Amino acid sequence: EAAEAEELNPFSFREFLRCKNPEEEEEEEEEEETAAAVSAAGGERGSEEERHGQRAQVCSDQSPAGASLLRLYPQCPCAPRRVSQLTEELLHSRRKEAQEAQDLESMVQSVEHNLRLMTRRAVKAENCVSKLKVDLQQLQAELVCVRSENDRLKAAESQVVMTMRQNAQLAAEHLKKTTSHAHSSIQQLLAEAESLHLVSQLLSSIDKISVINTES
Repeated sequence: EAAEAEELNPFSFREFLRCKNPEEEEEEEEEEETAAAVSAAGGERGSEEERHGQRAQVCSDQSPAGASLLRLYPQCPCAPRRVSQLTEELLHSRRKEAQEAQDLESMVQSVEHNLRLMTRRAVKAENCVSKLKVDLQQLQAELVCVRSENDRLKAAESQVVMTMRQNAQLAAEHLKKTTSHAHSSIQQLLAEAESLHLVSQLLSSIDKISVINTES
């Protein structure tokens, strides 16, 4: 029943929205601002009739829907209360929009602050990456130098090892020759010693023969 009564009420908010045209959105915003100003001025004067008269004048001046409300106003005794209710709803909507705008502004500021922080971090990270690239290039150059030095040392070590092997081989051959010569010399000395021993035995035999002949 309340829904049907509101449907039949010519001053209902639904009827007010139905009477509006899509092309008059700008006029509605001006109406809301003017209605809020008139409501504030009427509150200072403290006269409900003056506030209602000003709202009716504003509705008549601002839009065709306001003119319709003004024409239907004398026919309904609840019109002042309904207009006041609509005005309060408009003011509440304006306050809500202002709060949402403030929240949105705070959100935008927070996002901008986060973007600045991310930008600074990105710049810092880029500087670190550039420094690391320079350090990496230096390390790669040092690695090339170390590898070259290592190859040079390996080549020198191989040459030294080869030289030592050659020297050892020559020394082994020389020792072999010396050993062979010494062995030959020893055999020769042994042969000469045996010859001397035979000569000594012969001399002894001759001496014995001489003694026997003398005794005879």
